[in-house]
Amino acid sequence: MLKALRIVARTRGALGVLLGSLILLAPGTSWTQDGDSDPDIEIITHPQRVDAGFKKDTLRALFSMRQRSWPDGERVQVFVFPDHSRDHQHFCKHMLGTFPYVLRAIWDRLVFTGTGFAPIEVQSAEEMRRRVRQTPGAIGYIVHRRKHIEGPVSLLADTQPATDGETP
Repeated sequence: MLKALRIVARTRGALGVLLGSLILLAPGTSWTQDGDSDPDIEIITHPQRVDAGFKKDTLRALFSMRQRSWPDGERVQVFVFPDHSRDHQHFCKHMLGTFPYVLRAIWDRLVFTGTGFAPIEVQSAEEMRRRVRQTPGAIGYIVHRRKHIEGPVSLLADTQPATDGETP
């Protein structure tokens, strides 16, 4: 009886990971309006890497750690933001067409089984740029935030209230 429960538990866990992988790999899964990319996301690579552009399938393979080397054989080193960061969530949903927890399940499985490594987490865009620039074979992403300002902005010279003896 106990052996049967263990088999069911293992099967249930494997099915969850398999289902998560299928969601990640499903063709045509896109969370963007325009289909191919999000203009607010910039994919960055090591300066010696001259890849002009990446298809969504290639990015999914790289960031899910399925593609572990570049076409020339150099090892890929992936850098990401923490799972809870808005930039990582935006990147996963709009560029990869998946959710951060799906990637985390794949990475955790690779680490747990000893068949791979999880990406390296960085805390800021500056750190992302620096680490990618310094690491051969590296890839990462930067999410650019747009600031919307309504109408012209004017700065008042003196906004302090007048004190006794001063005229406003």
